[in-house]
Amino acid sequence: MSPIRANDRFAGLLLGTAVGDALGLPAENLSAERIRRRGRDKWRTRFIFGRGMVSDDTEQTMIFPPY
Repeated sequence: MSPIRANDRFAGLLLGTAVGDALGLPAENLSAERIRRRGRDKWRTRFIFGRGMVSDDTEQTMIFPPY
């Protein structure tokens, strides 16, 4: 198996950041108790045309490329 190139690693890092941010955004700044009370079926983030969104965390990660 060939080694993973640095560009591919960086692309994976950015993608993982955006996906994790989008999945965790509805629970941002909520306590564990409040998250438990909301249940499993109320976790939806809507932005444009019913699609999910990311927060400023992903935006700031994308602003400063490592070059």
